Amino acid sequence: MAAAIATIGWWAYSTESDYLRERENQELQAIANFKAEQIQDWLAERRLDALALAGTTYFREDLKHWLEDRESTSGKRLRARLESMGINDQYASIELLDRQGRPSLAIGTLGHRDPALPAALLPDIGRSPGLHLVDLFQDGDHIDFCYVLSVRGDTDDGVLGYLRLCMNPRRHLFPLIESWPTASETAETLLVRQDGDEALFLNDLRHRHGTALSYHLPLDRGDLPAAQAVRGREGLFAGIDYRGVPVLSYLRPIAGTPWRMVTKVDQAEVFRNVGWVAWVSVAGVTAAIVASAIVLWVFWSRQQLLASLAAAQALRRRNEELEAFMAAVPAPVLIAEDKECRRIVGNGAANEMFGVEAGTNISVSAFEGDAAPLYQIHGPDGRRLGPKELPMQRAAAAGRPEMRQECHLEFADGRTLWLLGNAVPLFDEEGGVRGCVASYTDITALKTTEQELRRSQAALVQAGQMARLGAWSVDLAQGADLRSSPVIWSDETFRLLGLSPGAVAPSARLFVSLLHPEDRLRSFEEWTVAMAERRAVDREYRIIRPDGGERTIHLRGEFVFDDQGRARHCYGAIQDITERKRLELAQAAYKMQLEDQVAARTAELTAVNRELQAFTYAASHDLKSPLRTIRNFAGLLEKNYAARLEEEGMLFVGYIRSSAERMNQLIDDLLSHARLDQQALDIRPVELAAAVRAALLERQEEVRERGAEVRVDLPAGRVWAESHGLIQVLRNLLENALKYSARACPPVIEIGGHIREGGYRLWIRDNGIGFDMADHDRIFEIFRRLHTYDEFPGSGIGLALVKKAMDRIGGKVWAESSPGKGAVFYLELPVCRQEAVRPSPQTC
Repeated sequence: MAAAIATIGWWAYSTESDYLRERENQELQAIANFKAEQIQDWLAERRLDALALAGTTYFREDLKHWLEDRESTSGKRLRARLESMGINDQYASIELLDRQGRPSLAIGTLGHRDPALPAALLPDIGRSPGLHLVDLFQDGDHIDFCYVLSVRGDTDDGVLGYLRLCMNPRRHLFPLIESWPTASETAETLLVRQDGDEALFLNDLRHRHGTALSYHLPLDRGDLPAAQAVRGREGLFAGIDYRGVPVLSYLRPIAGTPWRMVTKVDQAEVFRNVGWVAWVSVAGVTAAIVASAIVLWVFWSRQQLLASLAAAQALRRRNEELEAFMAAVPAPVLIAEDKECRRIVGNGAANEMFGVEAGTNISVSAFEGDAAPLYQIHGPDGRRLGPKELPMQRAAAAGRPEMRQECHLEFADGRTLWLLGNAVPLFDEEGGVRGCVASYTDITALKTTEQELRRSQAALVQAGQMARLGAWSVDLAQGADLRSSPVIWSDETFRLLGLSPGAVAPSARLFVSLLHPEDRLRSFEEWTVAMAERRAVDREYRIIRPDGGERTIHLRGEFVFDDQGRARHCYGAIQDITERKRLELAQAAYKMQLEDQVAARTAELTAVNRELQAFTYAASHDLKSPLRTIRNFAGLLEKNYAARLEEEGMLFVGYIRSSAERMNQLIDDLLSHARLDQQALDIRPVELAAAVRAALLERQEEVRERGAEVRVDLPAGRVWAESHGLIQVLRNLLENALKYSARACPPVIEIGGHIREGGYRLWIRDNGIGFDMADHDRIFEIFRRLHTYDEFPGSGIGLALVKKAMDRIGGKVWAESSPGKGAVFYLELPVCRQEAVRPSPQTC
């Protein structure tokens, strides 16, 4: 008996200790989540303030006008908006900054810190359309917490400026963190973040004042909750806090910030009542053992009082055991001491659940005509129950047990509980009811889960109806025969097959009977083979509904096998894809039509191109015949009549000869342009430096005559190109540079390049007359406006030949220039990195 009593006492002590620890853990977790939600809600309100202020077109227009003209009335409207936002005392300052981060308009206190934004933050803030958290920072005795928002124009103006909202965390944020919802001597909430290899405490500590943003502890302390939180640990943690005191804590991050939250309480406070429980257990065990010894002594010494004394002692032991059991059992137990259940008391678990002291009468029958103000009771249907309808009162009144009765309790403090109760009447010696005993189980979590499950099931059914997606399953436990196995269809599956839900019994044979005759024969064979190969089935079938309508469905099923490899279930989904199939057929027909049109137009363009090339050859031949005559007679005129002509006459003869030479070059360029389309494209790795040397070798005589200086600085590298086309491009650009740098003294031509990711960029720069970049597009549209080519550096046809040749070899060409400052032409070609892989010009 002594051993049994000691065991019960130890079990009661262990159970109570575990219960106190679990309750404190749940409380810490709930408070941490609640405070994190409060902080996130507060931060979300600040974001909404900023977006509501800077998200309007009027605000952006006023800011744009204010930054352009500081004397405009826009500044008054901006200041009025800022002041209206700062009225609620949420912000220490609200500032508008220009593109460089310098303040241009502000309200509030700014004297304690540098008002300019760090230049390093501007690119990140400008690229982000939302708020940018600058985080908590300290300047002397002041602590600020700022958000920065980039303000963009309605058009392509880019970033107009920045809006900075600064708050005093001691006024709003820290009170949220430092408050504690329950009475506690040691509990507190900490907000920390990483600062190098240390944990920085952001708010003031309860036991050490003035520590906000100034108190650090190393991260390598494995027992420090704050250090563990910064290192990414989440959840419950028992350790030593900054005072060196053992604590229980809950760690979690604050979403959207670099902060971590620690809610903690001293373990001594948590287990304060455990000592009392231990003392009561020891006292009870000792008393029970002493009482047992007295009973044994009385039994052996007083034989004559055996009968009466044994009965009395047995009754007392029974009462003591019942009281000990009632105190130790963790489930709520209630006892009614009368038939009307006007007085009901509970054990410790019941008193804790109802939030009352031990021995408190919690019966609603003790109040005439109404429930006690402590709580109200409702049935499963939500109807409020009277005292006579409660489980204990009904069991006592009827004299029989009331089992598994559900009820819903609503307390005055807002708490709600769902309880599942069993009530059993108590009888006296005559068989009359003298009271009732009941036990209750808290099923609040179960009811909440059931409600969520019902909502999820309703949402799933609605989603299936919206997507026209049905579910089905086949039970193969009786065998692997798909034809005779039990089948379950969802309501949407019935509707997709043209049947009313529940109108007929679902079966595999019924489904096959609805298949199109051409699809019916292969259906069972496909599913049988898939089951044998242990793979999923994903097929499309045509069905004929009972109303005669033909639809196309997509059916997918997956088998579930047991440990012996036998199929036990098959789960799947069915979806109506009739409209999708119709669209696919229409798209295929349209694609064929487009391909026919493209083929016809390609043939037409080929014929036109062939005729154009023939015309170009004929025109070039016909143009060169009179051109040779002009050149010959101009030469004879200069040779035979030079003595008779005056200086102005010889100048005119020079103009005729130079124009004839230029006309000859134009005809050659035109022929080269026409030949490009006829030349076979043979793209291969080309050494770019060798191609530049070949082009310079062809023009070396002209370079020598003009006294030009050519500087070449090219890194080694090969590009994917057509060799002759690339040399022709370089030849034309060198000729262009020589011609229009002739007036410079001396003419200088620079050829350079560098390898960048994805390509080789080469440039040819001269120090000639240059040209206006506004005319750049007309250079490469010379075929549309040939009569303007004399306005630009180089032959218009020659430059068009450059662009066409670059297009053929997969490269790019563009120019940069301004009048009087020379011109530079850029070529970009795909670089050759691996000769074993030969990409096409498009992929390069």
